Amino acid sequence: MTATRRTCLQSPRQKCLRRRLSRQQQRGFQVAVASVCLSFTTFGQQAAWALPTVVPDTTSETVLKINPGAYIWYAHPLDRATSRLEVFFAYVVFDASRGQFGFRLEPRFRDTKLREYFASNVWLQEAYAYASVTDTVRIKVGKLYSRLGLFWDGTFANLQFFDGLKLSTDNGVSVEGTSAPGGDAHGAFAWAMQYFVVDGATNGSLLGRDTISIPGARRRDAVVARMDAQFSPLQTVFASLGVSGQRYRADFFEVEDSMVNRLAVDATVRVSTWLRLLGEYTSQWGRSVSAQTDTAGALPIAANFASNRVHYALANLEFNWRDLTLRAASSVAHYTEIGASETFLHPGVAYAFDPKIALVSEWIYWIRRDALGSQTVGNGLHFISFVRSLLTAAA
Repeated sequence: MTATRRTCLQSPRQKCLRRRLSRQQQRGFQVAVASVCLSFTTFGQQAAWALPTVVPDTTSETVLKINPGAYIWYAHPLDRATSRLEVFFAYVVFDASRGQFGFRLEPRFRDTKLREYFASNVWLQEAYAYASVTDTVRIKVGKLYSRLGLFWDGTFANLQFFDGLKLSTDNGVSVEGTSAPGGDAHGAFAWAMQYFVVDGATNGSLLGRDTISIPGARRRDAVVARMDAQFSPLQTVFASLGVSGQRYRADFFEVEDSMVNRLAVDATVRVSTWLRLLGEYTSQWGRSVSAQTDTAGALPIAANFASNRVHYALANLEFNWRDLTLRAASSVAHYTEIGASETFLHPGVAYAFDPKIALVSEWIYWIRRDALGSQTVGNGLHFISFVRSLLTAAA
């Protein structure tokens, strides 16, 4: 991929680090999508804040839902880099329930490992048991999604995903619920309290950009809390305002641990089914990656992201007309302590041929700026199609 740099004085170590960063980011960028694809099944037809009320099933019938599917990905860089076409991953979702209790399992698999630090080309995206305590409260135990900030913004990828903040599944317990004070149909609250003993060892972060992508490092004792106020001021206007926080211990194995704290604020507005606007800001205190030199005295890739203060933001404007979705989106990250920033622009279009078949396309332009200059990390067109089906059996 093409890189433009300002003329500057660079030491041999800086040049070597720059080349290593460029190679790692380019390789990671070519496998950028990971689990984000599951968000494309709605195409803006459902409000972003809409969380289903949990209604316990008091019947003794066991219901098993099986949802297999696959995502096919084509990347066409706009420079001289090689295009690629592959089955990004296939999956099967099993959801079994009996009365108030249930279990969800989602294995995913592909020809090669999704990320260098994955243990295999087969991994568990989700695996948890759940119980509906009341008609509005549910408890989950197992490997499940962390609820920091917006769950997803409906796009192809973003910087928060590459840094491990989005679509990350970890091992622990979650208590989630909804409430409507006074039975008000125009307002409600959704909330979640989570504790994760250890990370799930799989997310979409690129090498060196998140704790779990560093060899031997783990995220431990994570606490996540979220409150989401939902309201409908007009019959066709729906809005939500969310506040969430996260605190965990970054265990760097042979290096001193770091306590990481994050605070996120997000807002979503939807007008009928044709317009959706959302935004999010996240502030981080504490290093989620380590800049410790290796045994040879070389700086790791993580040194490019090892900042004690990091600021993230994203914005998304989406228009829907029947089965067509037009989207303008961007995300930014500023690593304050090391004077680096990244910008990720990705306008796109999506079309649903059928509820089970859809095509998404985005132009992605990704640039990094730091003390060494500016570098274009990605500039290309990406297409992904999904095919899925749903089978239901009762016993």
